[in-house]
Amino acid sequence: MAIISEDKILYTVNEVAQLIHTNQSYVYSLIEAGLLPVLKLGSYKL
Repeated sequence: MAIISEDKILYTVNEVAQLIHTNQSYVYSLIEAGLLPVLKLGSYKL
């Protein structure tokens, strides 16, 4: 399991999925529903 720094501002979809103990598909659905802010820099960053 990856260790994620508390002072980190941007997270990848995979990192968010690990943080909230779910899969990437669910994170993408949260993004599409507008429940997670997103900044796209080549790939999704939260």
